[in-house]
This record gives sequence, structure tokens and C-alpha cells, in this order.
Amino acid sequence: MSAPSSPSLVDSAAHIGQATEQVNAFLVANGQPQPSFDRDAPPVFPEAPADIQAARQQILDACQTIYDALVGPAEYLRWLACRHHDTSSLQWLYHFNIAAPIPLDRAVPYSEVAATAKVDENRLKSVLRLAMTNSLFCEPHPDFVAHNAASALLVTSPALNDWVGYTAKETYPASVKLVEATERYGSSQLTNHAEYNLAFDTDEPMFVHLQRFPERERRLANIMVEMTSTEGYGVHHPVEGYPWEEVKGKVVDVSCSPSPPQLSWSLSFSYLCHASIAISRKSPAAQLVLQDAQGVVEQGRAALAPALTERITFQTHDFFTAQLVSADVRFILHDHPDAEAVKILQNFLPAMKKGSRIILNVGVLPEPLTLGRSEERIARIMDMEMITTFNARESPLEDWKKPCGDAHPALELRRIFKPTGSIMSIMEFVLEEYLTVMSYIHITIYLMASALRFRTAWGIDPGTSYENWAKWFPTLKAQGYDGIEVDITDLNDLPSIRRIADDAGLEVNVLIHIQWPSYAGPTPEGPTPQDLLKGYRTKLETAKTVKPYKINAHSGYEGWTVDEAVEFYSGTFAIDAELGLTGKVSHETHRNTALFNPYSTAAVLRRVPNLRITADFSHWVVVCERLLDTHEEDKQILSAVIPHVTHIHARMGTTQSSQCPDPTHEVFKEERRFFETVWKQIIDATATASEPITFVPEYGPYPYHPFGSQKTFSEVADSEGARLHPSFETYAKAAIASRS
Repeated sequence: MSAPSSPSLVDSAAHIGQATEQVNAFLVANGQPQPSFDRDAPPVFPEAPADIQAARQQILDACQTIYDALVGPAEYLRWLACRHHDTSSLQWLYHFNIAAPIPLDRAVPYSEVAATAKVDENRLKSVLRLAMTNSLFCEPHPDFVAHNAASALLVTSPALNDWVGYTAKETYPASVKLVEATERYGSSQLTNHAEYNLAFDTDEPMFVHLQRFPERERRLANIMVEMTSTEGYGVHHPVEGYPWEEVKGKVVDVSCSPSPPQLSWSLSFSYLCHASIAISRKSPAAQLVLQDAQGVVEQGRAALAPALTERITFQTHDFFTAQLVSADVRFILHDHPDAEAVKILQNFLPAMKKGSRIILNVGVLPEPLTLGRSEERIARIMDMEMITTFNARESPLEDWKKPCGDAHPALELRRIFKPTGSIMSIMEFVLEEYLTVMSYIHITIYLMASALRFRTAWGIDPGTSYENWAKWFPTLKAQGYDGIEVDITDLNDLPSIRRIADDAGLEVNVLIHIQWPSYAGPTPEGPTPQDLLKGYRTKLETAKTVKPYKINAHSGYEGWTVDEAVEFYSGTFAIDAELGLTGKVSHETHRNTALFNPYSTAAVLRRVPNLRITADFSHWVVVCERLLDTHEEDKQILSAVIPHVTHIHARMGTTQSSQCPDPTHEVFKEERRFFETVWKQIIDATATASEPITFVPEYGPYPYHPFGSQKTFSEVADSEGARLHPSFETYAKAAIASRS
């Protein structure tokens, strides 16, 4: 299929002439000045009706078409490849604050600006004269520089100056890492696998990383708030673009503020509160309830005019929890991945009735050639911005439909509104039927946490006072982890671990070694069951100070008989109960423990049927030197052990090594088949609505991680956790639903 033909020069010029006459007539009739970059020209095009905005877009597109045609394909491509100099020059101007020493009302010599900025004069001339070809600054007479309307905004508009600074100092250095990020991370969807992470050498998502740099964080916060006053993201679009006058009942205006809070609170308050106030004026019969994080709610209550308090109320709410307020309309600012979006939407359903609406104000990526060229370019740039900073993307219409359909088939897309000039679209979903009792049951099952992902701290230096972990834990939360698993053998001040985990919103699992702490030094010789029960009590007493979610125990001695192992494991239950830890402890199938092989483990479980197991079958595969599905006996043993599993160490190994350096590589396809099959069998057999399955992608450092591996052990752990978690959730939900 050939590309669509371009309009002729004459046709394009005719379109420009007709549209220009239309725009000019509007400007003259409304007493508006002619658009220009003269020093005193208005910084933005005036508000105008839809037909004038459409004519303006026609002019922009036709002018670009003529320019490209007259330059020609070869010349166009040649200089397209050099546009990085435009941004690098802008970065240079921002970094040396060149705009500030140039007076707003007169020209000054280049030499004076160079002296004030402490830069080379010839370099200054080169950079400024390139900027002038982009309509930034001007040279009214030789060797003198002055502001024009655009460059003056770098001085008079702090928000626009911050916009330039953020682009030049944050996203421009990151954008050049596109190739490297693709080669290194492939199709990873982790938010810390972005170009930004490579550019700034950090494992933290951008929002978390910026909290370490107050000036950079302030700059981003400023431009995010300023965006709500721009044409494309203006708060008037969701207000004027939807028929709110149709709404006669209650409107719940929902948001959920991500970290860092100073970014989210200011943005959320600006958009959420101002939009709701405007909606209340447009729909006098509507009652509005604004829900958000505590900081936004407090700001809103303090700022709300007394006359509006009877119609607008505020509530603290996290929309990852069940919605209790019944309403006719849910107005949502949607900025979450599909899996989270489904959970959010399903939280609303129990509070909805037939005909209730969910309204999404979202950026919808256009299909190619459905918008004018200049308008589509903005959407494509924003898509690349999402890739650069968050390893995310803007979504086309079909991708926005999917979360609603997955939430419930009765939630159907009714209407889409695209306000003129808005980058965002307004999507209206309607609940088309009353939900049955069984629907509510399945929604409840879906919303319950059914598979929790923990990150091992193995190989990660905590710092002298846990300062490294305090920085790392928020990153884990942003990556989708629910908790951290910590070996406490050599750690002090354990309550501090719980404190920093709580601050990051993470649970804590504790790993304890009963027989040979951390496998360091000579192994203890011939411990009896009673010897290790004493050690077990001591370790549990210490672990209890962390208030753990679960305790994973390396327990027992590999040289015991089955009778000795039974004596030990039977004795653990009384200690668990005495310390208030019944049901908290799982005993790992680890080498150098009494559960080091499948045969002795199965024999112990036959006599201690209440024993809870942590399944790390990579050890058994090494001990037995085979994948444990080669004959019927293997399958029978696994079937006997699986019902006892309450915690999974989801690490793939081979028959000769307990850790694969890259589990997704083709060479490990048989290992991947075996382990993923067994993990699914575990979840199918053990998942319950009352106790979520927990798992750790437990990939550790050398010598577990093979020397010379292409990926670090942390990269393998995080990518495997993100890859497996959705599948584990799906398996668990299906298993729970089948038993409900």
C-alpha cells in the first residue's frame, strides 16, 4: 500500500489563504493583535471558538507541508538528523542562565552577556544565533542581542523556564538512551527500566529518584501544575467537554496521588478541586464528593468557598480499596497500568447501580492520520516522553476499553468526547445491568490480594544504619513489590527494618537460619533435634521483634534420620504457639537442612501433616540432578508435598546449578516449563481467599549468580518478579473462584 499523496503547493497555499482570512477576521472583530514574536506580542493565541481553532490547525499543517515539499526529501532528512543541536543549545542557554542578564527592554552587547554569564563570547554567539533561527532571541543590530516574545518568557514565566529546564536537563539526556534501554531491557514493563534510569544511573523510578534532588523535584512540580493551565491540558476541557447538565444525582470525583506528595498534591488539587467547582456550576442539580489522599483533602477543605460546602464535600480515600459511596457518576483521573486499572474499577462496581457512569479523562493516542499533523505530533511526543521517563506509553482507544471490559462485561463504552484543542479525551462507560450476587462474589475474590510479591534483600548492602535500604524500599514499592524478605542473622536494630518498610508501604518476611547461620564458617557437627529446637526458639524470639508477615526457616539437619526430623518439626508447633506465631512459619526445602531432598521431605510430611513448607525446588533439582517430572515417582512425591506449601521461592535452577542467569533465555526452556508448571500446581492447590500465596523471585549474588552473566542478579530478580506476578495472580483468582 502506497503512502497517501501530498497536496500540491497551490492547494496548500489556497488552504492557507482561506484559513488565514478566517483567523484574521476573528482577530480583527475581537480587537486582538496580530500573532507575532515581537517583544510585546501576547504569549499565547487567544481563546477562540472551535472553527477558528480548526482553521489555525489547518494553517499550521499546510505551512509545514509546503516547507517540507520545497526543502525536498534528501535535504529534509539530512537536517532532521541534526536537530539535536536545537535541544543542546537550549540546554546550554538554560544551564548558564543566559536569558536573565539580557534586559527585557533593550539590546546589549554579546560581550556584556558573556562576561555576566562567565562564558566564552564566541561560544555564546554560536549558541544564541542558532536559537534565533528557532525564533528565540533576536539580534536587532550587529553584535547586540535582545529578547523577543519567546525568550522573554524565560525571564517572566518561571513555569515555562522550568519546562525548558526539565526538558533540557532531565528528558533530553535520557532520550539519547533509547537504543541502550531497548537493548538492555527489551520488552520489560518495569518503571525503573526507562531511559531515565540509564541516563542518571539509578534503579529508582523517576518520581522516587527526584526526591533526592529538591531543585529538580521543585522544577517538575512547577511544570505539572502549570500544565493544567495550558491549552492542551486545561481544566476547562473536562468541564466544557462533557454534558454535565445531564447529571442530576451524586458525582464522586476520584483521584489517587502517587509519590512524591508535593508533586501529586499540588497537581491533584489544582485539577480535581477546580474541575469539580466548575462542574458544580454547570450542573446545579449535582452533588459532588471529592476523594483523594489526605493532603489534597485538607487543601480542598481549606480553600473551598463557604457557599459551596453544601454541594461539595471532601473524603480521604484510596481507590485501591473498596468504594463505599453510591453515586450516579464516577469522574476519574486515570493514570495507572491496566492491572491496577481493573482493580480500581472493580472497587467501584459494588457501589454502582444500573445506569451509573464512569467517566475517564485520559490521553488517547490517535490512530495515524486521524488528526492534523501538528496536533498528532504533540501526542507522539508525549508518548515518547512516557517511554523516556517511565518506560510506559500513551494508549490507543482499544487499550483504554480493555480495563473496563476486564472489570465487568456489563461496563460498556457509551460515548467519547474530544474537546477541541484538548490533548485529553473524555470516555463515558455505563453499567448496563444490575449486578448479581454471584457477580459481587467474583468481584470480591478479584479484589482480594491473592499473590503477594516479596523482594529478597540478599546481596543488597543495608548501610550502617539501614540508610541504603531506606532509599531502596520506595523503589521496590514503585516496582510492584508487596514486601521485602530479610535474612536477620547479622543484623542489629531490627525494629528499624519494620519502620522503614512501613514508611515505604511494604510488608516484611524474615529469614532465619537454625543450624548453620548464613552458611559461613565450619558447619556445626551432629546437632540433636533438642539442640536445634532451643536455637529455633531463640531465632523466633528475635524474628518476632520485626513483626513479620511470614517467617521462612532454614531448619533441621541434613544428617538426621526421618525419626529425628519428625521429632524436631513436631516440636516447633508448641514454640510457634507460645510466641504467638502459629501459622507464620514456613520451613524451606533447602540444601543443608532436613528437607534437602524430596524423599525425606515427603516422609516427614506424612508424619507431620500440619508442617508448612517454603518451596524452593531449585535445590531438589540440583540434589537429584534432574527435573522432577521424569517419571511417575517424581510426580507422586511433588503431589504429596505441594498441599503443604504456603510460600514460594520462585527461582529457576538447572540440574547442575540452583540459579539460572537468565530464565527467559531459550537455552533454559525446559527448566522454565518445569518450574512454571510446578508453581502453577502449587497455587492451584493452595490459593485461598483468606491467605494469599506469597513468593520471592529469589535470585542472589555470586556464587549463586554465575560469574560473567550478562544480567545482574538484581535485574534477573526484578524482571522475573514482574513477569511471574500477573500469572500467579491469575492462577490464584481462578483457583479461589473455582472453590467459591
